[in-house]
Amino acid sequence: MVPAWENAENACAEALVTHLEEAAGMLEAPALAAGDEPGLIGGALVWLSGIDPAREDRWRPLAG
Repeated sequence: MVPAWENAENACAEALVTHLEEAAGMLEAPALAAGDEPGLIGGALVWLSGIDPAREDRWRPLAG
């Protein structure tokens, strides 16, 4: 029998891997990003949904 903490640890690791794979996919093909869009502000990678509306004019889409 597998201890409960080990199952939780594996589930957390799997969730992290899934999240990172989805983020990598969005960076590889920004045009196919569902729900959010990666871009740049002053050379820094940012997601459009996470920026302050006052800074939106500085946001540039990531060319992919």
